[in-house]
Amino acid sequence: MPKSFLRFIKEEEQQQGDPLFGWWFRAKNTWGGDSSNNNTLTGALGGVQTWGGAPYTNLPNLPQPMLDLYDWNGDGIVGDNDQELIFQISEIAFQIYEQTGEFPPIMTPADYQQNWEYYSELYGVDFPDPNGFIENPGSNAPRADEPNDFLSGTSIAGLRGILEFMSGQFTVFGAEFFQEYHPEFYEQIIALYDYDGDGTIDFTVNQDNEITGAESAAFFLIYYYYISRGFNPLDTENTVTAENYNDFLYNATRLTDTPLQDLIPGYILPGLPFRPTPPDQPPESPGGDFGGSAPIRP
Repeated sequence: MPKSFLRFIKEEEQQQGDPLFGWWFRAKNTWGGDSSNNNTLTGALGGVQTWGGAPYTNLPNLPQPMLDLYDWNGDGIVGDNDQELIFQISEIAFQIYEQTGEFPPIMTPADYQQNWEYYSELYGVDFPDPNGFIENPGSNAPRADEPNDFLSGTSIAGLRGILEFMSGQFTVFGAEFFQEYHPEFYEQIIALYDYDGDGTIDFTVNQDNEITGAESAAFFLIYYYYISRGFNPLDTENTVTAENYNDFLYNATRLTDTPLQDLIPGYILPGLPFRPTPPDQPPESPGGDFGGSAPIRP
């Protein structure tokens, strides 16, 4: 990437003359997908419908920080309707900018759901009503976002969908975006899912099936360890967060004679993200495996 997203946005903000340009640009073109019905667009909220593999369903029971940032119509699910709603909101924001030279303030779903009528009166426009909002991007017929009946965001299997989605968010936006515009969200998500402590979320596997992202390594280790112990990842609650990941690795290595990376079929894992150590000691970073520093418990 020739320049960071934050640098690009700073340059655009200087040209546009408004520091809010960066947020509204990403809200319209990434979260809103520019109203595209292509659900493979990285970062678009509608892409969440692919989580779990069942067509036209979405991952329910997402962690609250994700709902606070992405659930724009307040139905408890993130999907196509949220993508189209934030696109329409952002499109109006750009129209306001063209007319007044200023953007509306940065919004959150809770703020918008409470104040959309106020914003409509303030700016003399018709912001869409979020309550019961059911409109799909592009030419797709309106359809409510439906929860996946067999997969939950609280389960071990559901963890993959969360990590894949958040990895896409960090790939497109960069950590700088969240640190600048949504610092509380950033801190909460990093505390939950930054398994190697490098300040970002990276769920990647290359074309040779080599696990290259620290968070993909963490997921596969958790997933296949629990399978090896006879648990069903679909209905087993995930309790392994970034904050207790070292404890999980330490205990897992004591409960199985098989090296953890050998439990993962069909994938190549270069090594453990960091060396598991007793719970009363901070984990040791092996250096060079995934590049981050291990999370340190308080």
